[in-house]
Amino acid sequence: MHLSIRRKIMSGYAAIGLLAGIAMALGIFNLHQTDERYSYLLDHEQTIALLATRMVGLSHEQVTNTRSYLQTGDDTFLYRRLEVQREMASIHDQLSALVTTEQDKGQLDNAWQLTTTFQSRADDLIQIRDTVDVATLRRLYQSRMGSVDGKMIDAYRQWAEIKTRQAADASAELQRQTQWAITLLAILAAASIVIGAPLGVLISRGLVASLHQVLAGVEAVERGDLQREVSIRSGDEIELLAKHVNRMREALLALEHQRSDFTSLIAHELRTPIATIYSFSMLLSREGHLLSRDELNTYLGAVSRQADNLVRLVDDFVTVERLDSGRLSYAFVPVHLSALLEEISNDFRRSHPAEAVTVQASDEPDVVRADAMRLKQALTHLVDSAVHLAPDSPVILGWSGDNQQRIRITISDQGLEFPSDQIEALFAKFSRVRNAKNGAVQGSGLGFYIAKRIVEAHGGSIGVETTPTQGATFCITLPAVIEEGKSQGLPRAKEPASNGHAI
Repeated sequence: MHLSIRRKIMSGYAAIGLLAGIAMALGIFNLHQTDERYSYLLDHEQTIALLATRMVGLSHEQVTNTRSYLQTGDDTFLYRRLEVQREMASIHDQLSALVTTEQDKGQLDNAWQLTTTFQSRADDLIQIRDTVDVATLRRLYQSRMGSVDGKMIDAYRQWAEIKTRQAADASAELQRQTQWAITLLAILAAASIVIGAPLGVLISRGLVASLHQVLAGVEAVERGDLQREVSIRSGDEIELLAKHVNRMREALLALEHQRSDFTSLIAHELRTPIATIYSFSMLLSREGHLLSRDELNTYLGAVSRQADNLVRLVDDFVTVERLDSGRLSYAFVPVHLSALLEEISNDFRRSHPAEAVTVQASDEPDVVRADAMRLKQALTHLVDSAVHLAPDSPVILGWSGDNQQRIRITISDQGLEFPSDQIEALFAKFSRVRNAKNGAVQGSGLGFYIAKRIVEAHGGSIGVETTPTQGATFCITLPAVIEEGKSQGLPRAKEPASNGHAI
């Protein structure tokens, strides 16, 4: 319960955090845009106001220096007047680049026109300064300058005052917009909480409901109920988890079916030889002295064959267990297939005199690197299956090489035929094989599985080719030993003889 509540709270906070983050991002973006826009405007207006104010001071200084030079003739005032003119020209260029509105351009052009008019008339008076007296210069200054100097100063002063007020207005507007953006940010954050809290609860409820379904499915598997499917369509990790639970359930269900089938199969496979051995043993114990030698040999042969079947069945179980646990060991040596196939053929002639198991001779390379006992075990399973599934058809063993340093072993039987839908599962564990021609069913369903695992452990592959008219051929492909092996006189592998029941 505590875990469920904590998940709800975490989900709710996650939803709130997401909405709050979006709201904060929008608010911050708006605040940044406002600050950029009005900061630029404020900086622009303040710069123009400062430069205009500076032009007011320079205009005053230009008028003062001009008057002082005309009265005293001191060259210091004349030099300073030239410096002021150059500075005013430089500031004028800066202002021309900054102003953007028609009103600002008109005010700047008007002030600069008065400045150039004043400078031109002042230059004329400076030219005649040494030819007239001071009183005459004063009258000429008053008559020629008129009110140009005052208008020049007033033009710059008025413009500076206007731009100063505009800068103040921009500053106030920046403050208002910033305050508005902060207010909007607070509103968005509050709204995200109001909306996010219910959303978080909804998300958490959906999450908890899905998890409860998965938990119920797992608990059903624990109880042994393998029919209950977990159905979730959330499109997220929980749906993926549900799919994995369903796969586990299906795997366990398939394993349960295999176990049930295997139990029935084992009971059937063990019952026949045990019943035969028991019945013949009881018969021999009661009437053995009354039986003829031929009858006695027949009964003892039946007991021996059924005992042999029991041993082989137990060997298969042990081999499968070792294969699945990875404890089956191999001792690889160069092995001559010709000798190994002849040995298998001889074994079957002794154990199945009525069956024809022959080896087709070949001049192809026949040396492979293998564990002779394990390879014989795999081949014996295939030959035994062919013999039992098609008892009236001869089995032919053969081999051939190819250009890729591989050797192909074939076990052919014209009496075999496998349905196409059966071939894929032919080498699966507990897969019982049916011959499509006569309906015969093969044994415990372990022989092909064991053969496949052993061949793969040798770095090879196994398959079957079947046609309705030509029967079926089991094909095993193994890496060949390169030619220098022959030059070394490799000995033919000595195999444990008789029944091929090695474990």
